[in-house]
Amino acid sequence: MKKTQKSNKYLFRILIILTLLLASQQIIYGIPKQTNNDKIISWLKQIINLDTKVEMKKIKLNKQNSLYVYNLSNDDISGYILTDIDDNLIEANIVEYGFGKLSPYSKNIILDPRFRTIELNSLTYYSPIENFWKVELNNENIYIDASNGDILPKLVTTSLKKILNNHLKNTDSLKASLLNTSLIFDPYDDLFWLLGTTDLQPLSSTDITKLLGQENKILFVGSKYNNLVQFAYPVVGYHLWQNNLYIAIYEESLDSIRFISYNDMINFGNFYLWD
Repeated sequence: MKKTQKSNKYLFRILIILTLLLASQQIIYGIPKQTNNDKIISWLKQIINLDTKVEMKKIKLNKQNSLYVYNLSNDDISGYILTDIDDNLIEANIVEYGFGKLSPYSKNIILDPRFRTIELNSLTYYSPIENFWKVELNNENIYIDASNGDILPKLVTTSLKKILNNHLKNTDSLKASLLNTSLIFDPYDDLFWLLGTTDLQPLSSTDITKLLGQENKILFVGSKYNNLVQFAYPVVGYHLWQNNLYIAIYEESLDSIRFISYNDMINFGNFYLWD
């Protein structure tokens, strides 16, 4: 009798364990796990109309960065989102994003036909401003700016450093936004910025959002790759997230708009009022 009671206790314990295991499997498998693609699309709905079906392709650029490229099925809009992994090796950080005719970080932005058939190796991504491909042609190293396809001067890469990029989480909320393509202008119509900007007053982030709201034209002037390259972009808007301000710059060569963190941009230059 005692032996039977003891056996029943073991059977009861086993039954409880099996019940708990079954319940845990229902919890784990009963609710579909949301993929990173789903999270990116959910985040993207805050900045672009996604009433139609969106097709999104993920391209691995290097060990740290991935590029999400999307097209809308019934529109001429295409865009990109560049991400990196966080400290827990989970891909959750959005470093930059944008939309337009062409996407940065793709081979089709390179106009020089010599490089169309060359395989592009792993992207070197220091920041949204400094990023490049290094290719070999006729026993010579050639550097190509990955954000616009320009052929760069010979770089001393050991003197370049990856900065701690500002980023967004794919759960961040958009607080305010402005996008005005009528603010597009050609910085090369007036080359005052190449002659120096020491006499000009740099704009703060508060100045930028206020002046854009008043439809003033703003110019970003900077230098990169140890001052080897000077550049300027018109500012056409902004996205104010809960913890970060992203500035919209117009990239004429791509006919595209890129959104880059204000805090990343001021590592390379300043914003000025375009009179």
